[in-house]
Amino acid sequence: MSRRKLFRHIFLGLAVLMVLVWSLFPLYWLFVSTISSDQELRHRPPHVFPNHPTLENYATILFGDNSTVRGFRFSLGNSLVVSLIATAIILILASSAAYVLTRYRFRGRGVLFGGLIYLNMLPLVAVIIPFYIIADALGLIDTKLALIVFYSGMNLTLAIWLLRNYFLTLPPELEEAAVLDGCSPIQVVFKVVLPLARPGLSAVGILTFLAIWNEFFLALIMTFSEKSQTFPVMLLTFSGRYAYNFAMTNTGALLGLVPPLGIMIIFNHWIISGLTAGYER
Repeated sequence: MSRRKLFRHIFLGLAVLMVLVWSLFPLYWLFVSTISSDQELRHRPPHVFPNHPTLENYATILFGDNSTVRGFRFSLGNSLVVSLIATAIILILASSAAYVLTRYRFRGRGVLFGGLIYLNMLPLVAVIIPFYIIADALGLIDTKLALIVFYSGMNLTLAIWLLRNYFLTLPPELEEAAVLDGCSPIQVVFKVVLPLARPGLSAVGILTFLAIWNEFFLALIMTFSEKSQTFPVMLLTFSGRYAYNFAMTNTGALLGLVPPLGIMIIFNHWIISGLTAGYER
């Protein structure tokens, strides 16, 4: 091996190592902070690993009986319910709209699709006041239903765009052959299109679930009680006006990371194949 190639391999190895450290160190520090006391986390200089590791933070959150940790555990259930229902609604509506935009030609199709893309560019802060007024008029403030409805609308346009790109990769000849075999349009969708689109639907569903699970701003504005507050909002309860419990907050954040991280690991292949298939044309 020449000296130039050796230096190139060393440089690439160091670059990869730096990227790994940069990417994984926040997760490592998050874990370390969960097995440290709050006093040890405030020590200067900070310890790379705690001198006295403890699982007390986990025991407090998982089995504690005070109102704060009970509310946090309840918020995980709220987040799960809201994320799953909103994701299901989005997949049903987005797959229908994307299929129509892909397979049917009608006047204004391009304008309609362009309008959907532009809607996705609207920042949440620009529409939060209308959202609140509508929810207040319908009596939906501090309810999980309001979060489900608004999350479905907020994430629908991106889901339509991703699924449309995926449907474009599916050969229409398969649908034509199904029609010749006597399938109705509904049967074509359920027996041909949806099975072929499973990777794309899985990818969009997982990304939508992650986006809803981590959303904070809308849930902070729309909810104020334990019955409807989600996990990101309830993390605030571990801090007060004049104090901040880093250990408990980071422990709650790590526990809230488990469901989306597990989904990402299990369905990683489908996420990649579903997102890249739309760009193979």
